[in-house]
Amino acid sequence: MSKNSSFIAMSDFMTSLFMIFLLLTVVLLTEVSRLSINEDSAKKTRIELLGELQTEFAQDLPKWDAQILDDLTLRFKNPDLMFAIGKADVRPEFKAVMDSFLPRYFAIITKPRFKPYIKELRIEGHTSALWALGTDSKTAYLLNMELSQKRALSTLAYTLQNAGDNYDWLVANLYSIGLSSSKPIDVSVNDIRNQRVEFKINLIGNNAK
Repeated sequence: MSKNSSFIAMSDFMTSLFMIFLLLTVVLLTEVSRLSINEDSAKKTRIELLGELQTEFAQDLPKWDAQILDDLTLRFKNPDLMFAIGKADVRPEFKAVMDSFLPRYFAIITKPRFKPYIKELRIEGHTSALWALGTDSKTAYLLNMELSQKRALSTLAYTLQNAGDNYDWLVANLYSIGLSSSKPIDVSVNDIRNQRVEFKINLIGNNAK
């Protein structure tokens, strides 16, 4: 092979490498742009969805002892309303609250401009760190873990009973989780105000936990 042929072959090889590099750069920039668009869309969607939830439930939150957080969490804070001490069965009083809450909640989050952005929904059960006197902290944590999981599950079950036409979508996107006393909201993990149920929305493109 002549020197000219070797030079041409090397030139073609370098040209091919450059084209591959250029293609990879375009793909990377496109992906970065797409992620940026998703994050911007998720932020805009979160703000709009938060506004609708706050407007819809503004009059009900005080009497429900509930609040809506900026991350789209709807928190029910009154343990006496929701469950008997140490029990996981949903009390009639909390069922009455959910009978009012759930249809309106579903009507908002399933709107065409919100629904495609919803990655997942979850119901969280939380407890304080307290258990019966004489129970060590490790045992109390595990007992509360079991209780929080059962409470979240019973809330999920009642939610699905009221799903209506949204049942299949909720089954595919909604789950429950119990977190024991691992996520306290007050200074002391023993504070009864840590006992709560939360409905959370996670949006596509939203990095918030």
